[in-house]
Amino acid sequence: MACINWTEELIEEAIKLLQSGEYKTVSEVAKNLSVRCSPSALRHAFERFSRKSPSYYLYVTDAEPDLDKTHVYEDKVIYKDGEYIIDCNGRTYSLTTEDAEYLVFLYSSKVGEGLTGEETASQLALTEGLYIPENVVRFFLRDQGVSKNNTFCLKHQEGMNPLDIEHEMVYKGRVFREKFARDYKVDLAQAELKYLRKKFNGLTSLLTQLEDTLEIPVEEDFPAAPTDVKSDKVRIIPIADFHAGVKIDPSSVNFWNDYNKEVLKMRISKICSIIEEADYEDVTRIHVAFLGDLFEALLGNMRAGQYLTMDAFGVEQYLLVRDSMCQILKSVRRVQVRNNIPTVTCIGQGGNHDRLLQEKSYNSEDIVNFMLMDRVAAEFKTCDNFHIGAGGVVHGINFATGMSLLSRHGHKSGLKSNGEVDSFINLWKPKDQYFTPNRTLVVKGHLHNFNMKTGPNWRVITVPSIIGDTEFGTQKLNKGAPPEFIMIDSDTNGEKIVGPFSLNIK
Repeated sequence: MACINWTEELIEEAIKLLQSGEYKTVSEVAKNLSVRCSPSALRHAFERFSRKSPSYYLYVTDAEPDLDKTHVYEDKVIYKDGEYIIDCNGRTYSLTTEDAEYLVFLYSSKVGEGLTGEETASQLALTEGLYIPENVVRFFLRDQGVSKNNTFCLKHQEGMNPLDIEHEMVYKGRVFREKFARDYKVDLAQAELKYLRKKFNGLTSLLTQLEDTLEIPVEEDFPAAPTDVKSDKVRIIPIADFHAGVKIDPSSVNFWNDYNKEVLKMRISKICSIIEEADYEDVTRIHVAFLGDLFEALLGNMRAGQYLTMDAFGVEQYLLVRDSMCQILKSVRRVQVRNNIPTVTCIGQGGNHDRLLQEKSYNSEDIVNFMLMDRVAAEFKTCDNFHIGAGGVVHGINFATGMSLLSRHGHKSGLKSNGEVDSFINLWKPKDQYFTPNRTLVVKGHLHNFNMKTGPNWRVITVPSIIGDTEFGTQKLNKGAPPEFIMIDSDTNGEKIVGPFSLNIK
């Protein structure tokens, strides 16, 4: 059959034929359209154009039919060409074999849900768009010999073993439950996301809303930082992969992890305690590197159904990330003042989960990151020697310890071979007119598990994550990734890892 170009005019033509009273079945109407089609094609076309099912229009007309009460109407069910035609009370309805099986599944206690006739009719309308009155549902069931607890055989199942029919219906029942439960949840999620996107009304409105209406309260005044320098020792605090907003079912990761927005808050508090209780002897600078994937997905739009695995999105997810970053930086500021550390720097970078849009590009990731870091910096604008900024894809900085630090999220290139690392360093290592660093440290996130690779005059450290084990890591990559936190000390003698510290909450 040739491809049909469905239009509003063609749909209206079909509705007029359905309501004309000349045809008793959807099949007859489909055959008599100006463009002939199958009944299933007609049903799909009605769905596409947001119409009720064709069966609905067979008996919902502008003028109610004049039912001659003296006329005796013959109620009957005919099975023909994979379709049940139900003539009942002077009206005609049609069911596909799948619709009929679903109807039986809803009604039968033996193989299905055991609903009443009224509940079955309502459920058909809600999930399938089939508007069939309760009395017609009961008539069809009686005609097919279906009652609550009996063994039955629909007309299209004739010739099958009754036990096979029962087993098949039980199996299909599981499929029905999963399908409609899933469809309902996804439809609900998509409706909420559609409302959210409409509310944000694009990127400009979102930026305006987040920047202009979400004022950051200043919780405390920090004293001035010292200016005396004791020695050249840098404490690097790399932090990656909050994935704020995602929730992890422990059973999906062998019960190695349990994660949601409340667990994130507890792990952030633990990081703050570790930072404040650490030893800072001879440290003259602290550098904080937020390495991306701080969001799970701001609008829940990275993949279909993502909303189902999230417990915070939109403004709530944004605030969760921003407040977590500010909480960490406040701990760093207290450490700076308490230990007379002259300088603190902080750079934030975007990851593949930090996109506002579905577009897979660095620009899309940077939009949210630059906005976020600007708002975080606003809270510390009165703090001297406390510098906060946004980095791009790769951020490079040279330290007086002789080390060049390159930070990135890490989702575009794994830096698996020494050659890849050498090329990466040659491309991104910052040039300095005053001195040339003698070694390079690359820190990155993305993979969630703590790892270190060493080469000639360089190290690549994959930073552990805050989120910990995920289903993708445990089931697909077969890698454990416990939630951990590290710090790195750099002086003229080289680099030393402080940690790792477990973030599991006892």
